[in-house]
Amino acid sequence: MIDDDDPLPSITISDVSHAEGNSGTTNFVFSVDLSNPSRHAVSVNFTTVDGTATSPSDYVNQPSSLLQFAPGATHQRFR
Repeated sequence: MIDDDDPLPSITISDVSHAEGNSGTTNFVFSVDLSNPSRHAVSVNFTTVDGTATSPSDYVNQPSSLLQFAPGATHQRFR
């Protein structure tokens, strides 16, 4: 009997924004959610890329990193 037929979770990441100033820095906290819990650990690779904001003038580049969800977890936060 196979008892591992959980659907694969999908990932959503919260939007964040802040009015741009002329000095200083602001840390952003991103929320990442899985659509459903898994009984297995879930790992997500992430990195920053230029879009409407460009590094280094608008943000500090984030090297490729790994965000991990423990079995059963559906919410993580990172900055």
